[in-house]
Formats: sequence, structure tokens, C-alpha cells
Amino acid sequence: LHLCDRRQRQMCIRDRYLVKLDTNGSHPEVLKSLCHSNLIDYVAMDIKHAPSRYQEICNAPSFSMEKIAESAAFLLEGTVAYEFRTTVVKELHALKDFEEIGVWITGADSYYLQSYQESEQVIHPVFSSYTKKELEDIQSLLQKYIPHVEIRGVDA
Repeated sequence: LHLCDRRQRQMCIRDRYLVKLDTNGSHPEVLKSLCHSNLIDYVAMDIKHAPSRYQEICNAPSFSMEKIAESAAFLLEGTVAYEFRTTVVKELHALKDFEEIGVWITGADSYYLQSYQESEQVIHPVFSSYTKKELEDIQSLLQKYIPHVEIRGVDA
């Protein structure tokens, strides 16, 4: 949406195009403004990790867990349709991390576990994915907190 001017966004709304925002949640003020202006219809927010380990994963000087938490809390209010999602990486995520995430976003509309996928674009391949069974175990754990948890990116 940064590339569109206000006129273009209003034209999309007038013509009934649905607008989805993908976000890491680092700018809650922008998220709220877009939602309150009815400029977006759906939000997909990445949950990179459990709150206690977020800084470790992001490793950015300007990182603010408070802003991430503010965006998540805003979405949990139900102002706009949304989903939370995490790309699950075996070397970065443990079962206890998902327990913490579940507590954090308890009652969310939906949460998607996205299996890490190796690709040619990965510069330094050091990560791997969980098996389907392991992801199903994580899914079961999370369903104590979030009724709708799905797995993406794993063959049946």
C-alpha cells in the first residue's frame, strides 16, 4: 500500500476489490489507520516467535516487541478479518515456543503453521522443516488456545 496513493486505494474500494495486508506487525499505527479508514479487508500477520525469544530471531536494532504486541492485540479485537501465521523452522522453534505463542494469542480467529521450505533463493541453507507428524503435534498443542489452527506447505 505504500506504492499506492490515496486515490488509487479509494478506487480499489469503489470498484469492490478486496485488499489484503501482509505485515510483521512492526507499525501498529499504520495498521490501525488503514483498518479504521476501511482501506483493507484482511490482515495476515507473521508471528516470528514466542515473545520471550522475538528479539533473538529478529536481531534488529529498531525492533520493538511492544509494537508487535500492540498489533496483535489490535487484531484480536476483531476490527478486521485476520490471521496469524508462523513459518516453522526446526532449528529455531521448539514445542515450548508454541505453548507461549498459544497463550499470547489465545482466542485468535485462526493461526497457520507454515512449514519451512528450502528453495534455490536461500543463500546459506542451514534450516530444515518439521515432519507432518511433528507439525500435527504442534497443531494439537495450539488448539488448547486457538480453535482454528491449520498447517500449510506439507504434502498429504
